[in-house]
Amino acid sequence: MLPYCYADGKIRKLAEAQVAVNDLAVMRGYAVFDFIRVYNGRPFHLKDHFRRFINSAKALKLKVPADLSVTEEIIERLLEKNQIKTASARLILSGGATDDGLSLVSGRARFFVLMDRQHHLPADVFE
Repeated sequence: MLPYCYADGKIRKLAEAQVAVNDLAVMRGYAVFDFIRVYNGRPFHLKDHFRRFINSAKALKLKVPADLSVTEEIIERLLEKNQIKTASARLILSGGATDDGLSLVSGRARFFVLMDRQHHLPADVFE
C-alpha cells in the first residue's frame, strides 16, 4: 500500500487510519468494496465503478458520504500526495461501529480510499 489514504473525511497516513474491532466490516464482513485502475492520473471507467459501488451500498442500506466528483477529487489528491500517476485505487465503505455486533447504526458507515502501485502478476497466476 502507498503511505497515504483517505479516511474519516481527510487524507491521512495509512498507518493512522483505524477500523474499530466492533465495525460491522470486521464483525460480519458488512462492507462494500470496488477496485479501480488509474492510468496516467485518470481513473479507468470511474463513473461505471462508482455507480456499481453506490448500488452495492444501497443494497446494504449504506449511504456513501461522497458523490462521484468528490471521489474523483479524492483520487486526484491521493495521486498527488503519494507522488504517483499510475495506481490501483480501492474504494471501501464499512458498515461502521455497532453496539450489539449485529445492527447497522445510521450515520456510522465509514468511507476509505486506499492506493497501491499496480502490480503485474506472473503468467502462472492465470493458469
